[in-house]
Amino acid sequence: MSEYALQELKQRHYRIVELFLEGITHKDIAHIVGMTPEGISLIISSSLFQDEVSRRRKIRNETMDDNHNGSTLEVKGILEENAAKAAEVQVKLLESKDEAIKLRASGSILDRVLGKPQSNVISERSNGLTISADQVQILQVALSESKSGEKVLTPVVKVESVT
Repeated sequence: MSEYALQELKQRHYRIVELFLEGITHKDIAHIVGMTPEGISLIISSSLFQDEVSRRRKIRNETMDDNHNGSTLEVKGILEENAAKAAEVQVKLLESKDEAIKLRASGSILDRVLGKPQSNVISERSNGLTISADQVQILQVALSESKSGEKVLTPVVKVESVT
């Protein structure tokens, strides 16, 4: 098909651009604007039409990026406003009667304040046991304290099966 040489875009062409950008088929565009599908194809294949489509897509993408950045900043602001409340909840959990909740809350606080350490995971495929380096350290401390006769908090260790 040879390129249709539009000299300038008329009001009807701008309407076709809008419909095209909405994803409407050539046949439906033709029906809407009262033209043949072949005529629509010729207009759409013209470089002037394609330049207008590219220009509008660029503007639409920039607007979408601005809206996305704005909403991201809004969400970040909401999270920052509520960070103090979240910290208070974590601190209150330290007063829980449930030792497991206390342990998880303290671990969560320490991870956030000191930065979560990289844990090396050791897997034993023969029996399906997976223990992280952090969990091994907790077990070693608990074991040494229990041997010394001091009262020990029993750490909660999650053991995952490897399938």
